[in-house]
Parts: sequence; structure tokens; C-alpha cells
Amino acid sequence: MTYFFMTPAFLSIKAYAAPDINIDALVPSSPEAETDSMIQDSFVQIAYPDLYRLAMAYGAISENSASDLDVFLMITECSLYEKFFANEFEWEKIRTNTSRYLKENKSKISKYYEYVQPIYLARYDSALQGFPVVESEKFKGVKSLQFADFKAGETECNEYNISDSQYPSMAALEIDSPFTLSFIRVPTKLAQTYVEWNNANGTSSGYNRKAFIRYRIRIDGFQGVQTVTAGDLLTFTGKLLMVDVFADPEMMLPLYNQVF
Repeated sequence: MTYFFMTPAFLSIKAYAAPDINIDALVPSSPEAETDSMIQDSFVQIAYPDLYRLAMAYGAISENSASDLDVFLMITECSLYEKFFANEFEWEKIRTNTSRYLKENKSKISKYYEYVQPIYLARYDSALQGFPVVESEKFKGVKSLQFADFKAGETECNEYNISDSQYPSMAALEIDSPFTLSFIRVPTKLAQTYVEWNNANGTSSGYNRKAFIRYRIRIDGFQGVQTVTAGDLLTFTGKLLMVDVFADPEMMLPLYNQVF
């Protein structure tokens, strides 16, 4: 089975930027229509800048707010921020042009994302042809999927001091239909291959074998900021489209698939 990933397409706003300033990669493109083949090719592995593109696209932060634009550019275009923020005259031009560009193009920001988490499987059940999920209560009736968890203000340029309560670095997706996964059915021959590979690579914890679950989701809207024990979450609404379980972190050996 082959899995495809999209390299995000990017739009340039050179035409709107101040002289000699290139603001690239602000808006990864989203597919215009939901065909099966297009969705299969369009999932983006979310990064910290993507979270703020989403926040801007769905109104969690505003393209009309100077402080929101500063944080947005700090996270999505840190080199530009470091080069020009100290010059308030040039920076005001960048703010104005970025605001205009986002108003015209934020609808093009991708709404399809994927993320991967570890999962543990118990010993194979030959009668039921599959693996029970360890601590399956964590996967029972789930309606909120945390799909982003970053360190606030940490970029490739620097770690900036921003308010994590005002500009959360975590995000969750609220889904209408609860998600449950307590058992994954795997054909015996494939299960044998997985067990042998797992034992050879030493990724077991006792009899609990490590695997990797990939969620593919669609973002439809923004619900608000939710406070949980770990901090504040940007909470979006949308749909869980697909779940895959793989033996390996490179996702070369698929074990299970469920489409919703």
C-alpha cells in the first residue's frame, strides 16, 4: 500500500511587500474541492507556523490587530521579524501589506492535516484476529483530539516571549461523532511480521508492543480558547476523516485502516 503526502504549495506576496522584502510561505494552499484523490494527496503534517495560519484563517487572531500581526509574523516569518521589527517605519509597511494579503488569501490556507502519536498493542488474539489496544479507555468515546502541542514562542530563529494564554501553542479538534478504538484487526501473517519486526527492533514494553497511530483531520471552524490542565488550547471544529495504525514511525508497514 502506498501513502502519498502533499508538499504544501505556497503563495508569494512579493507584489505587496515593501521594497526588497520577500514574505513567502504565509499561506499554504488548500484543495478547492473534496475529491477522494485530492484529499489523499493533501494532508499537511502540522507545524507551529501552520497553527497560526489556521488561527488567522478562522479568526482566532485578527489581521486587523497590530499585536496579532506581530505574533503571526514572529512565528511564521521569524527571519523577517528579526530583520525589520526594530525599524518601526518599515515594520508598519510590512504589517499593512501582510494584513491586506491575508484578507485576500486566507481562504486558501489548507484545512487538511495529519498528526502521529504512539500507541501500544497487547498480545495478539488469534481467535479474534487482532491486537487489543493497551489502555483502550483513552480511545473510548473521544470527542476532542489534540493535534498540536508546541512550545510557546519557539521558532527556528529564536525563542520569543509571548503570552501562551493569549496566543496558545496547543490546539484541539472537536468532532461530532465520538471516536473509539479498543481493538485493531490484523491478518495473522501480517501480525506475525509485525511481532517479529517489533521484537527484533526492541520497541516493546514488556508484552505491550509500540505502534503508531496517524489521524487525518479536516478543520471547518474555530470554537474558541479552552483551558485544560496542560494550559490553553485553540479549539477548532471539524471532522476526523481517517485513522491508520503503522508498525513503524516511518509508516512503511501499515497494520490497520479506518475511514469515517
